[in-house]
Amino acid sequence: MLALLQRVPDAWIALLLGCVGGWAFLKLQPKNRAREIVADKLSGAVLVFVVFTRFSGILQQPSLSLRDNLMALIGGTPPGGIFVGLAASMLYLIISLWRKKALDQTKLKLVAQTLVVGAIPYFAYRAYVDLHPYRFEDLVRCGFAVILYLLSRRASMYAHRVWAVAGATLFGTSLLVPHVELYTVFDLSQWTFLLIMAASISVEAWYDVAGTSPAAGLVKDEHVQREGKRDCL
Repeated sequence: MLALLQRVPDAWIALLLGCVGGWAFLKLQPKNRAREIVADKLSGAVLVFVVFTRFSGILQQPSLSLRDNLMALIGGTPPGGIFVGLAASMLYLIISLWRKKALDQTKLKLVAQTLVVGAIPYFAYRAYVDLHPYRFEDLVRCGFAVILYLLSRRASMYAHRVWAVAGATLFGTSLLVPHVELYTVFDLSQWTFLLIMAASISVEAWYDVAGTSPAAGLVKDEHVQREGKRDCL
């Protein structure tokens, strides 16, 4: 059993610890419709991430993957597989929340907070197993995750602002370590962090141009929740 556990990649153990941390955070939240929806959809998003990450080689190079041995296909994560998994899980999360009519500030902020809290044990474990300079990068990210969660508890820290700070933190800390496979000036992970920042800033700009505030959405969500509780009574 010990030999089998030693063969599990550190990244997957860190992901498991992150999932446990996120699950514990959700369990501590008030039991309401928002928590139930977010817990259900995040569980599905994690499953989608794992499946697409492991089998992304079929999507990237289907002719080569199908000719390879099946055990070789599932034995390791293909290069770039984690980003295929991230894209698939985020797409699943957005579509599933939209179909549930739950794509609002309350649920989105709870999603962001859950992921930030889950990142704390994830990066803490990575700091334990990684070597310098990646260990320092993980420690900084772990510390910033704690600070970001505390900031996210403020009413003015809407979901897209949490994502913007998270993207900036991940990008800034990524500059502390060397990167091998560069696409122009950055590697794939850094471009992903920049995309998160750009998307978050675009949402903020949209609110400014439309002349609306995310706070209006939060008030509406709270009103809907109160009406739902009143109907149940």
